[in-house]
Amino acid sequence: MMKREMIVHAPPRIARLMRVALAKSALVFNQGVFATLVGVGGASAEAPLKFDLPVRCTTLDDTANPCRVQNRVDMDLSDIRLDGLCQRHTYNNHKGTDFRVVTLADMAKNVPVIAMADGVVVGLRDGMADRGVTDQASRRAVKGKECGNGLMLKHRDGWTTQYCHLLKGSVAWKKGARVKRGERLGAIGLSGFTEFPHVHVSVRRGEQVMDPLSGRAMGQPACGVPGAKMLDAKTALFTPAAVKAIERHVSPLMEAGFSSATVKRKQAQAGQLPKPALGNPLVFYGYFMNINRGDRMRITVTQADGTGERKVWVRQISKPLPVDRPSHVIYAGRKSGPKAGHSYEGQVELIREGRIIFVSKKKRVRF
Repeated sequence: MMKREMIVHAPPRIARLMRVALAKSALVFNQGVFATLVGVGGASAEAPLKFDLPVRCTTLDDTANPCRVQNRVDMDLSDIRLDGLCQRHTYNNHKGTDFRVVTLADMAKNVPVIAMADGVVVGLRDGMADRGVTDQASRRAVKGKECGNGLMLKHRDGWTTQYCHLLKGSVAWKKGARVKRGERLGAIGLSGFTEFPHVHVSVRRGEQVMDPLSGRAMGQPACGVPGAKMLDAKTALFTPAAVKAIERHVSPLMEAGFSSATVKRKQAQAGQLPKPALGNPLVFYGYFMNINRGDRMRITVTQADGTGERKVWVRQISKPLPVDRPSHVIYAGRKSGPKAGHSYEGQVELIREGRIIFVSKKKRVRF
């Protein structure tokens, strides 16, 4: 009220300048933190922008389930690895969130990457091979093009999202195109600087990298109390439905099952393990992600004959891991292999700080 009276009683030239100043002040205010809550002249404004997932979840038992978050934004700007949920599921200076499929065979299913919100395509690239980074030569080959095939969308309120490592030939958009929330942008791939099939999503407000899981800017860890934090729909940049989808699919185990040969990490990632058969060895394996230093894994395989009586066939527990590992494989079995007319049931457990924190579903094979 006082500002209005000052304008009324001021000389005409001064009054005009004051009106301009007040108008600019209101504009700046409405572009700030409260822009989405307060509209000009008291009119209702759009709600704060919330993002959908860049992939659609499948069932948890499907290894192609792309709601598995491998790496998160590194919130600590020093050499310490710390993600937005106060864990070490990241690497230094990682500016995005990685949604992965488990195997290369899953990648071949053309898993869609979708727009997290309405936007305009402001940049894109396609045509890079899906071969991943394995040595110095392959690193040099993608220098300056680390994102691989991908695109960037500009959203309202200064937000942008960037999608990297997409499958060659899957980006079917042009610069300037308008994209609706949920529309297909491409497919999960292995292009650029990456070692496993996934889509890397970077979320920014202006020039600031944001962590969509915690809702905080990169460099704001807020982890004063030891222990992992839960995903909170109130603070996350994802929609409540997206938060629930991530929570439903949280699991350190990517795949488990029987094979007729020992299992290495590269074999597990390829998704082409030899199937169990009579006359061959029989092993049970677990393929994990985001495993901590000190973790142990225990495999138990039981055997049952025609009478249905079940007894322990193999039980093995690993030594504590010496370092954190983004992915890890454990297996146990017998060279003598299975017997005809018998069934075998396998299960793997993850033990952290002396407590069992995960138990897999039982897998069974019969001969």
